[in-house]
Formats: sequence, structure tokens, C-alpha cells
Amino acid sequence: LNEELLAFLLNISPSSVSRIFSTWIILISKEMAAFIHWPTLQEIQNHGVPNCFNKWKRLRSIIDCFEIVTEKPSLAEANSALYSAYKSRPTSKFLISITPGGTVSFVSKGAGGNMSDKEIVLKSGFLEKFDYYDQCIADKGFRVTGEFLEVGVELILPPFAVTGRQFSSKESHPNRDLAHARIHVERVIGRVRDFQILKGPIPVTLLDLISPIVNVCCILTNIMQSVVSEA
Repeated sequence: LNEELLAFLLNISPSSVSRIFSTWIILISKEMAAFIHWPTLQEIQNHGVPNCFNKWKRLRSIIDCFEIVTEKPSLAEANSALYSAYKSRPTSKFLISITPGGTVSFVSKGAGGNMSDKEIVLKSGFLEKFDYYDQCIADKGFRVTGEFLEVGVELILPPFAVTGRQFSSKESHPNRDLAHARIHVERVIGRVRDFQILKGPIPVTLLDLISPIVNVCCILTNIMQSVVSEA
């Protein structure tokens, strides 16, 4: 429900609705931040690793990016920063990480839709989360293998096909295993985006709150049954 309708239903002013919402969404995001937990490798292994991840013994994270559609800002500079070529409209972009168990372990602050996957990984502080010899699974759009190697982390990507050549059956099998493992981060993103507030477009008046809003949606997702256990 938008602020004007809530104000009418509650018989208060729209500014009161805005003030109450902004106060509580920030408070909930901070007070429940521990629900987005970056577990140690030992904690992950103690929890039990689903079969689809068994071949990667030091897997710490599965990552992807997702975008939330926003209203178009009036300032040309702000619109340029938010404009996503992928979505062909303004968006706010987030990097999300899940554990092999299917819980959100990291979510970045919102970035402009024009930011590349590589930029958001490097600017979000995500690489600082890992220990040496950890493994991370990502989509082939994440061209940051060298940056991961610099911090001692193996970035596992789908193989790149050579133009005019199909994968052999021997090459296709690992690719299928990786696709089956990666689908879980997409399912978690789908669950996060199921919250009505993220179906967008996010009003310009809420753009400064988009990061705590996404944080709360990720926290609520973590409280639910894991999508991996449902697989």
C-alpha cells in the first residue's frame, strides 16, 4: 500500500506514515542484522552440505546480482547512475551471497543499475569476508577470477563456450552440476523479491531506504524454511 492510502486508512498524514516507516525499517534492519550471518567453513560443514554441493569441499558462498526497478529520478545525473542497460530502465542493484544451506550470508548496499558485477564485488567489501582456500560459485558474468585469486579464493565459473563448437558430453557434465548448484541462489533471490515492496517500481522518495528494505526482506527470507531443503 502506498503512503497516501495508508494515511487515509489510518487517519494520519502521509508525512507521519513516511516518518514511521523510515524510522522502523532502519531500526529493524540494524537490530536484526545478525540474521544475515557469514558462517565459518566449519559451521557450514557442521550444518550439513546438500548433495549438489558435495564436490566442492571448501565452498563458502554462491553469489549473484539482482536488480529492483525504481522510478525515474528527475535529475539527469541520478538517472544516468541508476539506468540499467540490462533492464532498460532505472534500477537499484544488489550483490547477494548464500551459503550451501540456502541462507543469505551477505547482501551489499544498493548500487546504481549501471554498475557492473565486477564493480559491485570490488566496492562492496565482499572479498574481505573470505579465508584462504575458500571456494565461491558465480555466474560467468563475474569476471573477477584474478581478484578472487589475490585473496586466495577459488572462483568457480561455468566454462566459456568457444564460438562454433559445442561442449562434449564429458565437458557438459560438470557444467550441469554447476548449473544445478547455482539455481539455488536464483531461488533465494526469487523469494526475496516476492515481498510486495520490492516488486517496484520503488518510489524516488524511498530510494534512500532501499538498502534497509532489502536487508529486512533478506532477514525474513532467512527465517523461512530453506529453499535448498525444499529442492
